[in-house]
Parts: sequence; C-alpha cells; structure tokens
Amino acid sequence: MSHVYILTATNHRVPRWFTEGLAVHEETEVSPEWGDRMTPEIVVAIRDKKLLPVAELDRGFIAPQYRCRLIVSYYQAGRICDYIQSRWGADKLLEWCTPLRSSKPPRM
Repeated sequence: MSHVYILTATNHRVPRWFTEGLAVHEETEVSPEWGDRMTPEIVVAIRDKKLLPVAELDRGFIAPQYRCRLIVSYYQAGRICDYIQSRWGADKLLEWCTPLRSSKPPRM
C-alpha cells in the first residue's frame, strides 16, 4: 500500500530507496517482527563499510554489486526512514512527497 501511495503522491518522482525504506519502516511500525532484522550479512556490511551514501543508495536496489547488497539496501533504507521519523517526526516523511512531486529537493 505504501508503494502505491508514495508513487502517486510524488508522481513517480521518488528515489527507489525512499519507497522501499518507507515500506520497511511501516512494517516495523506495525510489528517489530515484520520489519527487516539485522542479519549476519548486514553486520558484515556495516563492519566492512559497505553501506552506501544516501545519494547513491538507489544503486543497491538497481545494480547490486555483491550477493547481499539488496538485503543490506532494504535494511539501510528502512533505518534511514526510522531516523528521519525519530529526528524530525513522522510528518516529515510525508512532507517529502510534495517537493519530490515537483522535483525540488526536500528541506530539513
């Protein structure tokens, strides 16, 4: 449901990491058991400094460079959305949709 809402609200002008991150974030909000867990592969990616910068995170979904990159990217995107909500509130996640729709970068 969140994918359809966000894609419609942004006129499909949204980074892939944001739609996937919101979906993971919402799953975890409903029930912690539903969200992505920190797996050994994610721990290794963190240890080996394989997390992507936010500006490059779409690459983790579109062109993963190693076997677990996609799993790590889902986890990372979800945690970024968790951080945005904890730092600026849940409304900030939805506020990003308006500037994305008009292709203007969101402001914090």
